[in-house]
Amino acid sequence: VQVAALLNDCYGNPVSNGTAVYFSLVADSPWVSIEGSATVGNENTNGDSLLGTAFTFLTYEGSHTNDTVVISVEVSDFTDTDEVILPIQFPVIDMVPVPMHVEWLVGSDENPRYVEIWVTVKDGQNNPISNQEIVFSSDLGTPGYGAPYNFQTSYTGLTDQDGFLSQDYQFEYYECPPSVPPPGIKTPTINAQILGTQTQNNVTVILSNYH
Repeated sequence: VQVAALLNDCYGNPVSNGTAVYFSLVADSPWVSIEGSATVGNENTNGDSLLGTAFTFLTYEGSHTNDTVVISVEVSDFTDTDEVILPIQFPVIDMVPVPMHVEWLVGSDENPRYVEIWVTVKDGQNNPISNQEIVFSSDLGTPGYGAPYNFQTSYTGLTDQDGFLSQDYQFEYYECPPSVPPPGIKTPTINAQILGTQTQNNVTVILSNYH
């Protein structure tokens, strides 16, 4: 991940290009390293150079996503530190509906049916990522917990230490078309997105009405 340090003089003016900057990690963490030397005016990953800014890079194991490291920045006799929360890199969402197909059969009740959505979040190194907030949306059904008991509306959830999150969805009988001719079928889509990112995925559930 790229790290930037914005440097101004005592008058608030950007420090001149070419000024040497030294980055270091305050704590000795074997799972993270930093590119130590930089100069004001070097380029970021997009090839851009910003006034008074020096760029460097952190390399870390994906299992430490969301951990915090403290970075020290030294310029001449000036030193400052700041905390950086390690972001997720190249995230992927896997989704599985359980069951994928729910039915209202001939002679059965018209009570709601429930589908459990299994979500797993991993990074580009295939590490499971915990504490990622997932936002759910769908064109039918209502999200909740603990189907069919303790039902309560909730459109978000956090992944656990294994990168896993389970979200229940409730589907009503009236959301499925009449069985004329049988069966009446509806295929709602459930979407999951990592909050604050563009990473998302979706699954389709099949509702069938033979009632």
